[in-house]
Amino acid sequence: AYAHGGYPEVLRMEVQDKLRRRAAGEFVDAMSLADFYAMMGQTDKTLEWLQKAYQERSSGMIYLSVSPDLQPLKANPEFVRLLDTLHLSH
Repeated sequence: AYAHGGYPEVLRMEVQDKLRRRAAGEFVDAMSLADFYAMMGQTDKTLEWLQKAYQERSSGMIYLSVSPDLQPLKANPEFVRLLDTLHLSH
């Protein structure tokens, strides 16, 4: 995948695999999907999966304010509300 489409293709394939596994009933942490979408620069999908991670009480939520992949969202009002809901600094 990397040779064919570079890093973006690898990320896309990882997301597809995680979505397929999740649809099959396997546990796939919603936070991991949010991270992959963030790395791909897909803000809407990132926020969607962050909301799912919150609803599912993902343990990865404690890293929201310090995750390097999520730094571009620091100015996004929806992301800031989520940080506030979790009482995390921003």
